[in-house]
Amino acid sequence: MLNAKDLSYSYDGKTTIGFPDFHVDQSGTLLVLGDSGTGKTTLLHLLGGIISPQKGKIILKGEDFSALRESALDKFRAEHIGIVFQEAHFIRSINVIDNLRFVQRLSGDKVDDIFINSLLEKVGLLHRTKHSTNKLSQGEKQRLNILRAVITKPSLILADEPTSALDDTNCDKVMSLLDTLTKEVKASLIIVTHDNRLKERFDHKIELS
Repeated sequence: MLNAKDLSYSYDGKTTIGFPDFHVDQSGTLLVLGDSGTGKTTLLHLLGGIISPQKGKIILKGEDFSALRESALDKFRAEHIGIVFQEAHFIRSINVIDNLRFVQRLSGDKVDDIFINSLLEKVGLLHRTKHSTNKLSQGEKQRLNILRAVITKPSLILADEPTSALDDTNCDKVMSLLDTLTKEVKASLIIVTHDNRLKERFDHKIELS
């Protein structure tokens, strides 16, 4: 479903970061481990279409989206890729449910309040529907951050350091939530992290050095 081949990127035109080839099946999972400075964030930005590789291909559902430009890339990313950023940035002027509606509209989907409310109920946020995102706790913001990535039923979900700042109990909760929701929308999941606690959860993993 997703293939990455011969990927490399350079920020200054001199030092090049190279990445191993890998494949992720539909509804499959991949853990990308590495210390700071090994290129984890760069790889996530490449896979998310935020930056384009100097060399190599990223093929998702048969489309080499790394070769797309501007509006075509924006459209492809909105339709097929959900990202759980390390720091959530919501639209503060609108409430919880409207933040999720906005993402659906941005992807070209019709707003589906039944689906949105079912997800909010699953993560214990249904009572917060009309609240400002500023009034959410950190745990609630993280759950909404995950919902925002899955609300469009993307083909691929990318998670940037989703557990590194959490204790063991909350680490388990977040991983269970990611696992449940990605399976519900039948998405592939790639987690990029330095959190070695996740090693035992994944059969398919690569380590950057």
